[in-house]
Amino acid sequence: MLKLVLIILVSLLLHLPARAETISLARGISLDTWLTWPADARLADPGIVSGFPEWRERISDTQLATIKATGFDFVRLPIDPAIFLWPANADKRKTLLSGTMQAVQRLKAAGLKVVVDVHAQPVAPGWRTIGSQTYLASDTAFLRYINLIEELSHALSEEDPARVALELMNEPTLDCAARSWNRKDRWPALLLRLHKAARKAAPRLTLVLSGACWGSAAGLARIDPRLIQDDNVVWSFHNYEPFIFTHQGAAWTGGGETYVTNLEFPPNKKQRRAMLNDADARIAAAKLGTSQKARLRRELRANLERYFNHGRRDMEKPFAIVQSWARKHKIAPNRIVLGEFGAHRPGGALLYDDSRARYLRAVRRLADDAGFAWSVWSWSGTFSLSASNDGHIFAPKLTGSLGLN
Repeated sequence: MLKLVLIILVSLLLHLPARAETISLARGISLDTWLTWPADARLADPGIVSGFPEWRERISDTQLATIKATGFDFVRLPIDPAIFLWPANADKRKTLLSGTMQAVQRLKAAGLKVVVDVHAQPVAPGWRTIGSQTYLASDTAFLRYINLIEELSHALSEEDPARVALELMNEPTLDCAARSWNRKDRWPALLLRLHKAARKAAPRLTLVLSGACWGSAAGLARIDPRLIQDDNVVWSFHNYEPFIFTHQGAAWTGGGETYVTNLEFPPNKKQRRAMLNDADARIAAAKLGTSQKARLRRELRANLERYFNHGRRDMEKPFAIVQSWARKHKIAPNRIVLGEFGAHRPGGALLYDDSRARYLRAVRRLADDAGFAWSVWSWSGTFSLSASNDGHIFAPKLTGSLGLN
């Protein structure tokens, strides 16, 4: 009788579904040059759609091999959902999905693991009328986004879950003020729906999940992972603190940091007066109204004072928040990734790279000490690790700060 019971138990165990392997991430880089980010008017251009993602026609396999040789083990592949969800492209989804899969295969062939990042971008007047806010504006709009996630998940469902993962939404923009307004967070319920749809379409695929308020640590800490009930997920957060340093000179932010240049890292209090005077002069010269200039000056002074007095603490705080959240929910550090960090290089000026290197080293060490994987933003562009904003040759000073070749 005992023998018969053992035979039945072994038979049952053999027929149980195997537990999916979770992707193991360590050191990654986001490939921002591979985004198709045209304005609305070009989202349906035949050349853009047929060549999606556009990097496949201008990045060589040798250049891809350089990423691996430098010491990165994975790449974060941003895919712009707007081109999929633009109404005129409804009949072109198969072409866009095919291009995405070809990109994944080339990256795998280069020996890299791949996180397919559905990289939602915020709406921008005069440029893009469809973006993060659009997808989250109504249940109807969100259902269209869910359908896209289902299609991408299905397309990736046969990929090795140890080598390919899907990030469901980059930097959800909602819930930043939910607490102060005494409102209930919306994102946890939406994330649950996204996860359910992706998991149904791809039972084995590793999924990357993040919190609201631009994927921040605080947003992640407001997620209860017990609602997800899935061992095959990686949790992500972004950290660009202190923001006035990482986004100095970035015109698109609209804040006081736009008018800051040459701010050093770590904070050097000897710079305080010069930074204030220079930024004040730039604000004065800007074509803005009097009240707007006054607001920017107040914001700038407050943020610069905070930077000089608490810059290092602000950089460290997100890690403390995520570590506390992980301990509370018994989530292992190797299931957490610092999905983005980096610093802007205004105008492509290399004079910023000494401070940028020191900043990258400091953040990378915080992630390493916490046991988190990390992915730096980015290969090229204004947050570039390359020697120039429009190039793909790594600057040794910057890769060295990350402990790479």
